[in-house]
Amino acid sequence: EGEHKLIYTDTERAPQYIGPIKASTTQYFIDEQTFQNRVTIGSIGPKSYSFPPLLQIALQAERNIMDERRMKVTFRQLIVSLFGKVVSKKDLNQKGVWKMVYVGEVDGLDGKKVLLRIMRTPSLYILANEL
Repeated sequence: EGEHKLIYTDTERAPQYIGPIKASTTQYFIDEQTFQNRVTIGSIGPKSYSFPPLLQIALQAERNIMDERRMKVTFRQLIVSLFGKVVSKKDLNQKGVWKMVYVGEVDGLDGKKVLLRIMRTPSLYILANEL
């Protein structure tokens, strides 16, 4: 649940960049089944009073748990927003099976508890969410 920040990937497609601009890459859970992989440029301010991001590209997907280690993921929409307003939506129907390598609590470098998720999609992704 909530927003998980991408901290590492071995993919060559570099999801944290839009052209030469470094972006923030997160996975945001809308509910138990629906999530978005978001690439965001221009978030300003702390969450309590932040402005909408300059640009956000989101892949909205549904996940269906197959067993303890695998889930079927279907990407349903590509959504582009400028200043928090949706300017484009495109329907998708791309599917794949993601394998969970590790999910658990760890101590972060600052001593805070972090939920760490490591998965293969087939690329390796490591995401973290402060608890």
